Amino acid sequence: MNTESISAFDGLFDQPGGPVRRRRSRLFWFCLPPMLWMLLILLLIGLPGYSVTLPAFSFSDWVIHGSMFFPLGLLWMQALRKQRVLNWARMFAGYCTWMICIVFSGLTELLQAWVFVQRSAQLGDYLANLTGCGLGYLFYVWMIRQ
Repeated sequence: MNTESISAFDGLFDQPGGPVRRRRSRLFWFCLPPMLWMLLILLLIGLPGYSVTLPAFSFSDWVIHGSMFFPLGLLWMQALRKQRVLNWARMFAGYCTWMICIVFSGLTELLQAWVFVQRSAQLGDYLANLTGCGLGYLFYVWMIRQ
């Protein structure tokens, strides 16, 4: 008869590349594409206003903002649904995606108002960002059901 007690943590911290570390690294690799896309958005939005020329049609600003944030909603939805580390984030991937998009869109508009040169924050841009994220989310949901 074995008299040793078995702990839930047995074997988790024995080796440097144990299961806990591998799960964290998998989460990092799933979240890397949307985080890189967020960095690209910040770089594009941070361009000085005099170096940006808009197309001639009237709602071009909405199209540009929506097309920049469309992949963000899509990528965050995919990253949160495919990862297997945070079960709560997988179950509530839609809500988490919306919260990330709301906060990041607000952050980009605040950065345009206070940090970036010759840029301005506008409510229309914020709504276009959220529209793009929402369309990316809906596209992902539509692709899942196909």
